[in-house]
Amino acid sequence: MNHFTIIILFFIINCISLLSAQDIDSTQKANELYLNAIQSINSGKYDSAISECDSAMGLDSKPIAYPYEKAFALYKKNQFDEAIKILDSLTNHVEVNPQIYQLLGNSYDALDNAEKSLEVYKNGLSKFPKSGRLFYEIGINYIAQKEVRKALSYWENGIINEPQYSNNYFILSKYYYKAGFTVWSVLYGEIFSNLTESEFKAKEMSHLLFDFYKKSFYFLKDSAFTIQFTTNMITSPIKRPNKDLPFDMAYQSVMQDAAKGILPADTLSFSIDILYQLRKKFIELWYAENLEKTFPNVLFDWHKMLIEEDIFEVYNYFLFNEGAPDETKSWVSRNQLKIKRFKELIQENMLKIDENHFLNMYQY
Repeated sequence: MNHFTIIILFFIINCISLLSAQDIDSTQKANELYLNAIQSINSGKYDSAISECDSAMGLDSKPIAYPYEKAFALYKKNQFDEAIKILDSLTNHVEVNPQIYQLLGNSYDALDNAEKSLEVYKNGLSKFPKSGRLFYEIGINYIAQKEVRKALSYWENGIINEPQYSNNYFILSKYYYKAGFTVWSVLYGEIFSNLTESEFKAKEMSHLLFDFYKKSFYFLKDSAFTIQFTTNMITSPIKRPNKDLPFDMAYQSVMQDAAKGILPADTLSFSIDILYQLRKKFIELWYAENLEKTFPNVLFDWHKMLIEEDIFEVYNYFLFNEGAPDETKSWVSRNQLKIKRFKELIQENMLKIDENHFLNMYQY
């Protein structure tokens, strides 16, 4: 190899290195602009977000996140037609994901085109058949059409297919309470509380759960209070365990026994501490009678573990705190050591929900 050839090779290598460095710089800058766009959207600065996304795409046209975020900013500005143009083009993107179909369907829905939005969600579901968010959106669409059974079926199937997606639990918890299936309302609501990343929804569910339990323990019927977590009536003493007994009736029967000697006579004395004692006694009775063999329940198994670790009390105060904030504040001030221990242990003992460990009405 002569001296001239060596110089040429050295020049080519330097050019390649320079271009690679420029690519890296462009990619990093684009990502910074994208992150700034997210912050702008969160601050309500949608025009800034759109500009930042445009700049990011000018530096790096490959990631789907940049045009998606621009479409989201346009959606927040109520510029739905513009958002649809971008999102429709992204359905053929190599990185297409369920969120593209979700926002595209939401945009059509915002234009009062429910038929088109449903078509979009279902097209997305055919491409991503395990997407909990698309099951959720289809259910919302059917509710708007007053087709409640279809909606409930889609939300339940959303849990089955993607049990980690939280919003299906949230909406089902509310609907089952209205329908009188409070047992499923409280179970789904609690699972939601452990999965959600939304602080706002977590606070709402905390308040609702406390209220759901309270009203079920003090259900007014024929001018008298009675415990009612299900619309299925218990007309005679129930023998447990019984493999032919529906889950909701078994739940109510055990809860009635747990309430004896614990539940106050009036609602004014009801508290998180009482609710903690009731739920703890329920788990003790449930497992003492081997009902977990008839009705496997990932949530109950977890409660049992928290009781064994002696952190179930703290967990209940965290779960229901919005239902009785004054009681919670007083309890927290007196139990800092318990809270510290809970924080140390809970990270290694969090509720495990995945494709192999989840709870769904259809499993019983």
